[in-house]
Amino acid sequence: MAEFQLTIELSADDTKTLNKAGQQVALAKDLTTKSAPLVLWISFSPFESNLVTWRDEYGLFASPDDVSPRGTIQPASRQLPAKPETIYPFENGAFGRSEGSIPRGQYATINRDSRLLTFGLVQTVTGGGKERVGSPINAVKVHPQMQAVFQPIETVFVFLQKGSEGGIVNAVERSDALKIPFSTANPDQTIHYDGTEGRFIPGPLR
Repeated sequence: MAEFQLTIELSADDTKTLNKAGQQVALAKDLTTKSAPLVLWISFSPFESNLVTWRDEYGLFASPDDVSPRGTIQPASRQLPAKPETIYPFENGAFGRSEGSIPRGQYATINRDSRLLTFGLVQTVTGGGKERVGSPINAVKVHPQMQAVFQPIETVFVFLQKGSEGGIVNAVERSDALKIPFSTANPDQTIHYDGTEGRFIPGPLR
């Protein structure tokens, strides 16, 4: 199982300025479905050096919450971890045993409940001294008897966000965040915040 880490560096002055303004460092994950809205994965008040870590282990979630812009998704049921290349049926408020098969690297569920529900992937992440177990990284509505298939990629978006714990839908537009592709060949990366430009930039603080 691959492990990844992102170091986020800030100057002392920028750290103080952001904390005084109530701004937090925030991350979102991407999927192969580029049109899907980004969901706030984790956010935290910054220090001068911040380490974010995670593994390529995913799960599934279901929620009655609506997928609305700036709305918050709270998983009501989870399958964590979930096996890739298989389908998890969801019925009577819980996930059942996996069944069937799907292409490599994909995760899937079929909504056998009678309600329109929200489904997506979850992934545990640690940052800013706290761990978010099974935090949502995407969210889609799924009608009864319909199937949803998800294919995650190790791409992270970093941006600033007013204080929030996570799960916000449409937390940021992709063009307004720093996009960082990870891979097993490049699992450790460092970025820094440029207070003059008001954005995150690849590479360490100099």
